[in-house]
Amino acid sequence: MMMETTNAPAGGNRAPSNRLRPIERMQTSREFETVKRYGKRHRTTCLRINYLENGREFSRLGLVVSRRQGNAVVRNRIKRLIREAFRHAKHDLPASYDLVLLPGGGPCELDEYTATLKEFAGDLSAGKLPAAPRHTARPSFPTTRKKNPPG
Repeated sequence: MMMETTNAPAGGNRAPSNRLRPIERMQTSREFETVKRYGKRHRTTCLRINYLENGREFSRLGLVVSRRQGNAVVRNRIKRLIREAFRHAKHDLPASYDLVLLPGGGPCELDEYTATLKEFAGDLSAGKLPAAPRHTARPSFPTTRKKNPPG
């Protein structure tokens, strides 16, 4: 017995993916530090959002969940929920922002995180929030140590 398979249409007919690709995640401590140092901050009941324009064609997500939120099981659940909320809201977000999300207060549910991110996206697009500066220059770190003169 042969089973029929249908192939998905190729090309531009595909719907945008809700998948969180690896390039949509912030990974290095330098990226997190840049957003913290040069970006803007927005606080809601569920999330604290640090954001900075990144000059890319897509927004990226960074998560910081401290031990104050609970044990590893609780922290991982919060991270899964926030990632899922980002996947739901990423098409509403204006392109080219790095977002570092920190849970604010007690843990919220998925619909609260999603609503918060969509509201943030709408406020940012409408100009209700200050636009984050675009930061492309790398911070200058000394490459060699200065030697103290003898004396």
